[in-house]
Amino acid sequence: MCMSTWENWLTHEGGRIVRKVAAKGPDPLDERERLVYEVWLFDTEQRNGGVSQYFCNRSLDQWQTLGDLASRFLPTFSRKPICLAED
Repeated sequence: MCMSTWENWLTHEGGRIVRKVAAKGPDPLDERERLVYEVWLFDTEQRNGGVSQYFCNRSLDQWQTLGDLASRFLPTFSRKPICLAED
């Protein structure tokens, strides 16, 4: 999948899930929707103001949630950036 196709998919799918969260809250999301939501949050924040904006606007708990979901569904996901920040 080329980058623009990925970005378009994430924007569309993330938008759908954000509307669902706005209407019903995050509880009705299944794990895959929750993963897309968390990736969408990260992607949107970092495209808007950089990775630092994500960590300023979201908590480390949010990053932990993304990491937990991503490690189950995306075997190549790495938490190294957060580990480097802790050193």
